[in-house]
Amino acid sequence: MNNTFSYAMGAASQYLNNVSLGAFAALAVHGDLSLIENESYQQGRELGAMVSDAQAKFEIATGIGMAAAGTAAIAPTLGGGGVCALATAGVCALPAGGALVAEGAMVAGGGALAGHGTGVLLYAKSHPVESKTFENKSGQRQVVNGEKIGVDWEATGKEGRVHVQVGTRKFYIDDPSDLSALPKHLQKDRWLQDEIRKRFENLQEYLNK
Repeated sequence: MNNTFSYAMGAASQYLNNVSLGAFAALAVHGDLSLIENESYQQGRELGAMVSDAQAKFEIATGIGMAAAGTAAIAPTLGGGGVCALATAGVCALPAGGALVAEGAMVAGGGALAGHGTGVLLYAKSHPVESKTFENKSGQRQVVNGEKIGVDWEATGKEGRVHVQVGTRKFYIDDPSDLSALPKHLQKDRWLQDEIRKRFENLQEYLNK
């Protein structure tokens, strides 16, 4: 991906993740956008966070305004509707009831909007976008069973991962002794096992600096 596109993707991903309260990252990248191995993408996340914060503050202000307007309108409607109903033997009751439903919807809608905005701000505060220097290292490439295979590691700050690149597919490995994430025909390949172990060692050395 070119830098501009990667930056835009980072901004969009962080925005969607914040307004969905983390659901986007959980579904798209197993919960951690910081491990996407592209520095422009990571820089774009800061813009996405700023946009989501601005939207959240707008939602809070708008929601409070809606709820306040709805609440303020309920009392006059109740009072006026009651007087009208007495004077007209109940003829005004239905219009007044309809107005109350609309005003109650304003209060509920405003409360929900403000609640979502508050939730977005709280989520963003507890999941800040940290400026991290992205590093990655690639091992040797080799053709195994007709497929071009490589083992890489990437790190952001003090977190890192090892993955196996099989053609255009990427398989993340959490433990060098557990290769169950790989296609079965690669799990027992001795060269690949050694490469994975070496990349874990390289990654640990980097993180311990």
